Amino acid sequence: MKVAVFGAGTMGSGIAQVFAAKGHTALMYASSVASAQRHKDKLAASLQKRVEKGKMTEEAKDAILNNILVEEKSAAADADLIIECVKEEMGTKRELLCELDEMCKESTVFATNTSSLSVTEMGLGLKHAVIGMHFFNPVPSMKLVEVIRGANTTQETFDFIYNLSKEIGKEPVEVAEAPGFVVNKILIPMINEAIGLVETGVASVEDIDKAMMLGANHPMGPLALGDFIGLDVCLAIMNVLYSETGDPKYRPALLLKKMVRLQSFFEGPSTVFCVAVAAWIVVIRPRLIPNLSLRTLEIGAKQFVVQEALEIMSCPLYVVWFTPYTNIGVASLEGADMITFLAPAVMCLRAFSSSRKRPVDSTTTSAPTSFHLRFAGSISAVKRILFPFTTK
Repeated sequence: MKVAVFGAGTMGSGIAQVFAAKGHTALMYASSVASAQRHKDKLAASLQKRVEKGKMTEEAKDAILNNILVEEKSAAADADLIIECVKEEMGTKRELLCELDEMCKESTVFATNTSSLSVTEMGLGLKHAVIGMHFFNPVPSMKLVEVIRGANTTQETFDFIYNLSKEIGKEPVEVAEAPGFVVNKILIPMINEAIGLVETGVASVEDIDKAMMLGANHPMGPLALGDFIGLDVCLAIMNVLYSETGDPKYRPALLLKKMVRLQSFFEGPSTVFCVAVAAWIVVIRPRLIPNLSLRTLEIGAKQFVVQEALEIMSCPLYVVWFTPYTNIGVASLEGADMITFLAPAVMCLRAFSSSRKRPVDSTTTSAPTSFHLRFAGSISAVKRILFPFTTK
């Protein structure tokens, strides 16, 4: 069978891997052929690590990669199954499905991996019926697939997807269309509630996760799970639940919105609540970076400048937040070179924790136990995030 997977991120590449492992041809698409190839290369590197650890044979790895193809979109015209897992926005998904509706053969089955959106709305006006085929992350190891009927989903299409889910080693459950379906209708509000507890200072991040792990026997805490799922995904699902039902119990936590805005600011993944991916707080006196207030911070295609030095504890300082994928002493770089080096993940805040009493060493870095100690857990102390920055 020929399966075309649109969206080559974590979910898309995982779905392609599962089908390829069962001998199906999986076409993998992203925003461009080059982007899809990079995702395939990333998957290849991940599989190679499994080979090196003795968890997979070289032959099995090669078979999977040989079954995953990166081609132009036109190659999907004769696909037997389309699975879309693009951005969780109705407009984006509808645009893709409408384009494919004109391109694909009549017998092609259209499936969506949406985690909360209406399958019926997605299929309005299309010649191909649409069905929900919701996988869970990480796709290769998570057994569940929610099979969601839309108003225009035929019994034949449902039976095909339900049986196919079993054939690729998954456990399907039948779900009627409803916001969030089953798992996310229960799970995401719990994560949102946990974020609300952080926001109101009821308990620390670590203690909230510990309480649910030890008191409810959850394998991981709700905040750690929220980071793993992606806070942007959690917010998108909460927005759907709230807008579809109008029930205030589904209103997204304010802190969740702030964290997603922070992620969007520097256009990269961030672990906000837990230690799963550490972050560094680097406090630098302006003398280490002359005229920083006039320096340009290049973040992707955007350009910003820091407006002014921070006045905290009667001494000017900068708080720069960045991901720890680089091991280089900040003090070893000077001026614009340092800014350029840190650019992809530079974040400047207007304030530091008001609970911090002692002076800050201007030449050292620290790795806090979790990011919330600097931001989420001291939200009232964060006066204002410096964006959008304006050029002086």
